[in-house]
Amino acid sequence: PEQLLSVLAQYVAQTASTKRPTVAASSKPSPQVPVSYTNYQLWRIFVHTADQLQRLEDYRQSPDGVRLHWWNNPSLVRPADVLVPPGVKRDSLREYLEEEGLRYEPTIRDVGQAIAYENPRMTRREQMEMELRTGHPLTWYRYHRYGDIVKFMHHLQRRYPQRVQLLHIGRSYEGRPVTVVRVSFATLHPKRSRKPSKKRPAVFVEAGARGNQWIGPAVATWLLNRLVELPEILQGNSTPASESVDLRTVQSYDWFVLPVLNPDGYEYSHRHDRMWSKNRSNQTQQTPSGVGQALLSSAINWWNAHKPQLSEDYRPEEICHGVDLNHNWAYRWQQATDPIYRTPCSDSYAGSEPFSEPESRAVRDFLLTKRRNLRLYLSLQAYGQMLGYPEMDGAGDTPDKERYGLETFGDVHEMASVGLDAMRTEAGEYLYNLEPEAGPPTYGTATGYARHGAGIRYSYTLRLPDKGTHGLLLPPSSIVPIGRDVFELLKGMIEYS
Repeated sequence: PEQLLSVLAQYVAQTASTKRPTVAASSKPSPQVPVSYTNYQLWRIFVHTADQLQRLEDYRQSPDGVRLHWWNNPSLVRPADVLVPPGVKRDSLREYLEEEGLRYEPTIRDVGQAIAYENPRMTRREQMEMELRTGHPLTWYRYHRYGDIVKFMHHLQRRYPQRVQLLHIGRSYEGRPVTVVRVSFATLHPKRSRKPSKKRPAVFVEAGARGNQWIGPAVATWLLNRLVELPEILQGNSTPASESVDLRTVQSYDWFVLPVLNPDGYEYSHRHDRMWSKNRSNQTQQTPSGVGQALLSSAINWWNAHKPQLSEDYRPEEICHGVDLNHNWAYRWQQATDPIYRTPCSDSYAGSEPFSEPESRAVRDFLLTKRRNLRLYLSLQAYGQMLGYPEMDGAGDTPDKERYGLETFGDVHEMASVGLDAMRTEAGEYLYNLEPEAGPPTYGTATGYARHGAGIRYSYTLRLPDKGTHGLLLPPSSIVPIGRDVFELLKGMIEYS
């Protein structure tokens, strides 16, 4: 501890003694101006042949392409969506696509206007009335800030102390808590329970790995609300007998739900940049390691966030912030060598090494602790209406036509099919495709690590609606229908297991 404090004091002293420009005593740091996407457009690019796909991928990996916001990956299965700024970059992309014979069309002609109408506003009075009436400020007809989600989680713990437990598994780069909500019904009927709590099978649901995917945390909180209300639903006289059996199966599992894996990026996307997807780590700094890492790192991060500007040569535009938390896992991370995964300013930057970020490390440690109980891992992401799973070990050595059949994946594929059938039968608001995932887009992903690193055989990625009409700007009126679909999917999956 003495050595740690000495290092910290030396760092602060050196930084404080650095010459900096004189600032008037009455001046205050100017607040960050929200990023404007006025006149930005979302283009949909259609690919029909392998040659066209390669040419589009070449542009995506070029210096110009790496700097663009690609809302999904180019594929022969579905068109690619890319956020295009006005001016020279738009003209350059248009010229390239026309030269290569790639067809495109704008699906959102003014992204800034779409953002302005995306999320209904809630007055302070309405929020206070909501908290007085329900005990928390969360609704499911608008998207909420991270603080509202935290209040909701604490409300669940206070109202259902025998069912809900908050597990603080770590902190984000900027110090926000990374919290998993555990919902367990083991204490409701202790005499009937044949399995001790430590041996109960469990499900892990994760959302919010990318800050700009607001639909994931909204659906995760709706799912939590549904789970804690199950006993009251079962007591109702209107519940059919067959559904009661299904709900009791749900109660036989422990549920671990992480509503927001990336709290810094999620909050930043609300208050400053709607399209921000990564976390907020500073990629120009070296992360300290060894004894006292968490304390020293937090202190340095706090100091850098509050210290005055150090020199006149300081240029914020040269600092790249953030890592894509869905590509920072130790699953084929070394194979993600494309520039889009190795360029620090890219939206898909995979980090300097696997688990370089505190958020991914926290979830990794939690999964390894619970790995014997976890039967199912589900990552909620946007968008595409697709349920996927990572390829098995050795599947890459088999012919393409055999890679994704039942011979290779067996029960993993079958569980996904059963879950989708249950979703279509009971809810069916949206139609999802079942498409096993492979190739560079899966390198470094949480689902890949959950399957191959933590040993959770049934690990899936669910890409939520829609298929591109709104993309990342999905209206909040879709939250409840999607939540119902996800609940039916999970119910069907655990019934299969």
